[in-house]
Amino acid sequence: MPEPWSEEIEQEYHRKFTWRLETWLDEGYGACLFNDPANRDTLEQVLMHDHEKKAIHHVWVIMPNHMHLLFTPLAPLEKLMQSWKGIAARRIGLSSIWQKNYRDTLIRNVSHFANAVRYIRRNPAKLQEGTFTLWASERAKAI
Repeated sequence: MPEPWSEEIEQEYHRKFTWRLETWLDEGYGACLFNDPANRDTLEQVLMHDHEKKAIHHVWVIMPNHMHLLFTPLAPLEKLMQSWKGIAARRIGLSSIWQKNYRDTLIRNVSHFANAVRYIRRNPAKLQEGTFTLWASERAKAI
């Protein structure tokens, strides 16, 4: 399915592939480096070190095999992602724990922001307590 895609083809692609993969990730399948509370704690420390300095975090969840993060960057996005991924991998003691790229979405309005907050907060619903870390700002908690 080579790009560029029409809107219909893109929706079909995501229905067949993207959402299935995301469902498996959300259910905790695959390599689950962050099942280990020490690794989750390391990533949390890396993220929070830059909170209100290089990014304003709104809500995030560290799942066993991936994470979702809603934030306002105060530095170039590419540099933030490179820094967070690199520092976390080194502190955990592994050279490569992340996908090469990342998926980003521009938040368009207040309604989209609220939907993103709800999605992130509900994401670990199928997981056992103690296998994820959820953090929310006061603004996100109010949604």
